Amino acid sequence: HDQIKVESASKYPLRLTGLVLFNAFSNAGVVDNAELPTLALQRNPGSSHGSVGGSLRQTVLALEATGPRIGSARSSAEVSVDFFGGVSSNAYGYNSTAGLVRMRQTQLGLDWDKTSVQAGYTHPLISPLSPTSFATVAQPALAGSGNLWVWSPQLLVEQRIPFSDQHRVALEAGLIFPKSSGYTSIQLDSPIEASRRPGYEGRMSYRADRATNGTSQPLIFGIGAYLGNQFYNSSTRVRSWAVTGDWQIPLRWFELTGEIYRGRALGGFGGSAYKDVLTGLDVITGLPRTSGVDTAGGLNQLKLRLGTTLQAN
Repeated sequence: HDQIKVESASKYPLRLTGLVLFNAFSNAGVVDNAELPTLALQRNPGSSHGSVGGSLRQTVLALEATGPRIGSARSSAEVSVDFFGGVSSNAYGYNSTAGLVRMRQTQLGLDWDKTSVQAGYTHPLISPLSPTSFATVAQPALAGSGNLWVWSPQLLVEQRIPFSDQHRVALEAGLIFPKSSGYTSIQLDSPIEASRRPGYEGRMSYRADRATNGTSQPLIFGIGAYLGNQFYNSSTRVRSWAVTGDWQIPLRWFELTGEIYRGRALGGFGGSAYKDVLTGLDVITGLPRTSGVDTAGGLNQLKLRLGTTLQAN
């Protein structure tokens, strides 16, 4: 195609990317979501004990734009959408996936030589990695069981400290508003938003750039922390926190990536099967009590590069 005719109204560079993806699935059991199961549910007599189907709803479209220089900073923006929104049900209780357009991630950025500022709706700063899998694109793999992935509104600042052309340390800090885990139909905002304070997050990482067979495979180690206050009512407030670690280790033809975390009330990030709090009777006082769910998890992925277009994970 004639690329000269593909342009933005502002004449700044605009790049269109995407993935047309077909998935087929089969479930031997009852699950919460036939296409992307997170929970196994109880089998009821007389109902179907499995499902099979196919979908194109995980198709992704994205726009990447380069904007004007503001002072000495380079501006950029990007947005991605898929068709994983919208679910309806009939009188028999069966769901129909409507395939409505859904915003996935979006961000605006200003980049200097050693400093970056970003505002967006993206993955948590403290959890930058997710497993690679074409089976789970609309929702990253290991969601709710070791991957703090949930996209949230954030404001981030990064300061890079280079030691050489290949080695550097990065210091990152941000404000985040994680989603609600859906405990009430009355309170439409999330417990973090209701507290009238954002969540605070930070991460420090070391990076060593290297290339193997013409492919960039950096060595990265990072540690992060998060702190937030959740407000449910005047007598129920929960302190949410997390400590995280992440790594990306190239091993010739292989690459090992992973994360680990420990914290409390991380349902808004995808931890504890999306549970922030539990409510029950205090064993000492006998009165109702709400406590944040203690949670720990992590993931490891080994990537085998079999060529420029083929890999196994």
